[in-house]
Amino acid sequence: MNANVLAVCSVSATNLNFGDYDASNPSARSSTSALSITCFQWTRLYVALGAGAAAGAAVDNRKMTSGAHALNYGLYSNASHTTVWATYALDSDGRGPRAMAIAVLDRAWPNPPGQHVANGSYSDTITVTLTY
Repeated sequence: MNANVLAVCSVSATNLNFGDYDASNPSARSSTSALSITCFQWTRLYVALGAGAAAGAAVDNRKMTSGAHALNYGLYSNASHTTVWATYALDSDGRGPRAMAIAVLDRAWPNPPGQHVANGSYSDTITVTLTY
């Protein structure tokens, strides 16, 4: 007899909501999302956050859109908003299942400050990719 044990992971996230944006107020506005990751039998896990769905978006310049209009924002892995969230590595002791929570810190502005965009509801979708 033989068996093959698969490495299996799942991920879920809370929604980020910046609330109302006022271009006349240049102070930073932040929000936090929690990624919940559960893995079975992995040794090293890489968590990558995509650039988002907007045309021209990049991990260091993400964009929420409303029709043809875009509002720039950033995702950061530290509270001082200096490290752009791209890929994060986690190590395991090899025992499963194991659930983890990772904070994703956001800043919608200034990025740059005082973005003058059309009024409306802006949104984006970020893809989370797990590599193990």
